[in-house]
Amino acid sequence: MSFNSRFLMGLCIGMLIDEDKLKLEDKLDKYISEYTHSSEITYLYLDWETGIGLIHLTNSELIIQSQNGSLSQFRKEFRQEAAATFVYPNNPRLVPFSKNNVWDAMQLSINDEQLEYMSNAKEAICIAYAYKHELFIIMEGNRSIGLVAFSMDSKNKKYYIESVLIDKKYQQRGFGKIMMIKGIEYLKSIGCTHLSIGVNLIKSQLCMTYLKKGQDYQQKQLKWNF
Repeated sequence: MSFNSRFLMGLCIGMLIDEDKLKLEDKLDKYISEYTHSSEITYLYLDWETGIGLIHLTNSELIIQSQNGSLSQFRKEFRQEAAATFVYPNNPRLVPFSKNNVWDAMQLSINDEQLEYMSNAKEAICIAYAYKHELFIIMEGNRSIGLVAFSMDSKNKKYYIESVLIDKKYQQRGFGKIMMIKGIEYLKSIGCTHLSIGVNLIKSQLCMTYLKKGQDYQQKQLKWNF
């Protein structure tokens, strides 16, 4: 446990931490992200990937709500939003959708206005499985940032972008462009020569930012030839 996290934990529990306590926490700190001192209603959040620590003081009861099929509560949302503030592309990876990232991937969310022309994460995942699309998740560290799904006509070397989504907490940071570039590099490595995506023409500028060469408008589609 770093000095800063020890200091924050001391503030949280309202007392100095002795050597025995430090030895115990040194063994656990890689696995524990939240410490609670109930008598003071104080919560300490430690996020090891971003290297931040937050203290939350409250005198209110925790309220859990169901929103869009998911349970929502302030402490969880607060922790996620605060940590996301410090997440920018550093070493992003495009990995296959699997049991290792399924739960985080299903929690990806977009802004309400984007739902007019994009599927939400759960819909995109269900469609990908039903139609046997190739589904990938872009990761930054252990965080799921977004997803992209491709349908493939390998016989005719034609491929189609079925879904593309970046979580609203990480939009406008370059993750979308990185995800598309990595996805296209993968498709080219397996022989893709034609790629297209259906677009809402009003929102087509969003797609244009992902790739700026080789595009062609045909029947509300952006097309690339490699």
